[in-house]
Amino acid sequence: MTSPFRVEMLPEPSPIPESLGVVAFCRRNWRQEYSAVKPNAIIYLIKTVASLRRYVTRCRVLVGTDADLALVRALSLGVEVERIAVAPEPLGEVDVLPVARAGLASLDASGSRYVFFTEADQIVHIRDPGRLAGVVDDRRYAVPHRIERDYKGANRRGQPRVRFNSADFVVWNHPGEGEARPPIGDGFFRAATPRIAYGAGWLARADAVSRIDFLGPTDDPLAHPCHALFDAMEAVKTTDVFEFFVEHLSGFDNALAAFGLRIEDYPSFW
Repeated sequence: MTSPFRVEMLPEPSPIPESLGVVAFCRRNWRQEYSAVKPNAIIYLIKTVASLRRYVTRCRVLVGTDADLALVRALSLGVEVERIAVAPEPLGEVDVLPVARAGLASLDASGSRYVFFTEADQIVHIRDPGRLAGVVDDRRYAVPHRIERDYKGANRRGQPRVRFNSADFVVWNHPGEGEARPPIGDGFFRAATPRIAYGAGWLARADAVSRIDFLGPTDDPLAHPCHALFDAMEAVKTTDVFEFFVEHLSGFDNALAAFGLRIEDYPSFW
């Protein structure tokens, strides 16, 4: 009997030519030795790097401490690892280590035409890397949609939901009702505000990145690597969420925490 179902395997994507992937890895407990790192932080880093390597020709992890340098090297991820000279900066009532801000300011992207930046807790998905690269130029960069696994609506906050991998996800920083979505070419729109343009990651031309002031004044040193591009260039997103998006893994941690739960009790999520 012939099965009515046909399984179609999608081909592996071709990487964006001459592209450098940059992952900023910085733990909130960065003053501690890496033996104090929660297992999920390590797993998120591994998933981030594994996903990004599908789309770029080189990948580099930026770290800000000797402990993190030892940790990432011990993981043998098959990527470049760079120790960044970076000083703590205040964010609210705590000090943070803005590894991305400092690392992008001194980034050596020699031999690369494109730079893909992401934080270290995001799984990257690109349906057509070549098409995405084609929309960026000296004045325009591409931003992913950012989705987070939902838990009883804890992290929805009025944002729309989508189904992905048989689960509900919240689409963060999606344009609200009445917010402009100026079309850009076929299948893209301009992210008109810093909120809509924030995806904790981006794809840009390397020569354009080299002109960005990543060390300029800011009240949010962790988000500044994204806001700095928005201040200097035009941000675009795909009209279809699933054309270009990231799964923000730590978002599920936050959703569980709202109910007094811990990610460690949900190992199946990893």
